[in-house]
Amino acid sequence: MDEFRKLTAFSVALNVLMGVALAGLSGLFPLLHATTDQVRQLATKFIIVQGTELIKCVLGFIMIKRGTWMQQIIV
Repeated sequence: MDEFRKLTAFSVALNVLMGVALAGLSGLFPLLHATTDQVRQLATKFIIVQGTELIKCVLGFIMIKRGTWMQQIIV
């Protein structure tokens, strides 16, 4: 059971780190490509939205800790 908690904590921490990095650097990635400003703005917004996956990660972690994860997925 201890390995499960460590792996879950590692997964959550890694997702939080990646989400913060994506959201923080979202304005820089589109600049690497030669494209129009409109496409760059769209790409920036898309990356920010992907950064909000943090919310899903944290909610999933809370549901696992409460033991409601499987019941909520099935229902």
